[in-house]
Amino acid sequence: MAKRLFTTSQIKKITGASRHESFHIPFYYAPPFLDELREWLKSHLSSQGGRPTIEKFKVVRKVRFSEEDWGELKLIAKSWSQSGISVSPSQVATSILKEAISACKSEKSNSLKKKNSPNTAQKIRA
Repeated sequence: MAKRLFTTSQIKKITGASRHESFHIPFYYAPPFLDELREWLKSHLSSQGGRPTIEKFKVVRKVRFSEEDWGELKLIAKSWSQSGISVSPSQVATSILKEAISACKSEKSNSLKKKNSPNTAQKIRA
């Protein structure tokens, strides 16, 4: 089902609001997921004079991004780089991808465990 988007005037009418104020949500107000990724990335980056890299990652591939996604990755990288370690948008993408793959593996493992575990009726018969 598609999300329905309302204009500010529609929201004002629906809620009976007498005025409307815009407010900015700062970029640093991010879910804990991003904080964990930032800490993971910072702990795995190493440098021998050039741009910091993750030594154990050896495969280099070209990946296409939408302009919007690349822009978001650049913003995250800029924010994370303010802590003193230079982080690139690609490194942010790598950390997000690694976390997503781990979550998929975990989900698949849990699904297989449930599938292979005997149900209560089978346990009683045994």
